[in-house]
Amino acid sequence: MSTSSPEGTGIIYIKFIIMYIVPSRERGGEMTLTNAVIERLNNLIAEKGINQYKIYKDGGVARSTISQLLSGKRERIELQTLYEIISTMGITLQEFFNDPLFDEISD
Repeated sequence: MSTSSPEGTGIIYIKFIIMYIVPSRERGGEMTLTNAVIERLNNLIAEKGINQYKIYKDGGVARSTISQLLSGKRERIELQTLYEIISTMGITLQEFFNDPLFDEISD
């Protein structure tokens, strides 16, 4: 079995890491409300050790919605959807927004 990858694959992977894992403010971008929500959700998911499937199964949020939101492909999130996601993690809206990330919003 070969462990080599097609030429250029590493570049695509690095771009993915930069775009979706590294917070926008560390890439030199401004922190928008959407970016702050995505980053906060990803941080909570990592802290709690849960996955998208658990949010889908326990919270009733469509898997495609969760995936698009966490990857930054969605530009907006409904408050009800956010509430359903964070409720699955045992977090209130007040706890969610009480984070220094939201002090950095520029839009």
